[in-house]
Amino acid sequence: MFDVNSRQANVIKDILNDYTLLQECYLEWASNFSSHEAVIQYLEGERIKVDGIKKQSTFNLHSSHWNRITIPIIKKLAPRNIVKLKKQFNTLLDIKHDEVWRMMWYWVFFIHPVRHELYYFDDHYPPGYEGRLSKLLRSHRMGLKAAKKRYIRGKGIINSGDYFIKSCGTVAFKHLLLHPTTAQWQFPREDLLLSLQRLEVTHGDLSQDEMITAILLSHVGSLQFDQWLSYAPCAINEGPIFIIKEGVNPLECFDIIGKLLSTNKVSQMNLRQCIQAFFNIKEINKMLISQTT
Repeated sequence: MFDVNSRQANVIKDILNDYTLLQECYLEWASNFSSHEAVIQYLEGERIKVDGIKKQSTFNLHSSHWNRITIPIIKKLAPRNIVKLKKQFNTLLDIKHDEVWRMMWYWVFFIHPVRHELYYFDDHYPPGYEGRLSKLLRSHRMGLKAAKKRYIRGKGIINSGDYFIKSCGTVAFKHLLLHPTTAQWQFPREDLLLSLQRLEVTHGDLSQDEMITAILLSHVGSLQFDQWLSYAPCAINEGPIFIIKEGVNPLECFDIIGKLLSTNKVSQMNLRQCIQAFFNIKEINKMLISQTT
């Protein structure tokens, strides 16, 4: 198991519990509405932006369709919970040791949104996803192409602490962690700037140099609370809601799943079995339930 001290373990459990409260808060709020028009009327009354939210063919507030308003809603309904969660988040990441700090990154992303992604694995990682992943790592506005351009424009006179480079690193970290075929890539002992200097962005499968550069970037990223919470709000509005079981150590779940992702036995069924051993699951998106069960 990853080496987490007792203080960090307690903070992680607190974050798990308080994140569940945010999911429950959204669930309770959503239960008050039965039509698109009623939601829009509420949002406009609360001065929450609704531009571009089209009417669904089947009304369902537990859907990524409503990602844009999910975080504003929970910030309005549960401001104290948000403040508490942010304090816990900052406490967990207030670490000087690089390896431990990176480990905490993995943990907060596992809580949100990776558990959601893995529970609905078939929906999020369909066959052919590797091609999309390569495109994201290369062509995202803060992907490999953008990092290379930053290096060229700076004429090599930049460092790994450069704000834009760190932002590219955050993007790389997200995509690498979220995809099971790359989550276990080994960290190369190379210099990031030298890797950027020789990098040639290609097409098709990622080249060895592209993989190395993406991993190196992922180790210099920066992460703020709002940036984390606002990433993939569907993990909140779609669920499922994860409730820690009595008498279990949720840190063991992370360890087991990490080992599973490094094998060729990755499947939605196996991942769910791991998660369900540590969490009681409350599925709230009926459309996702019908697609994945």
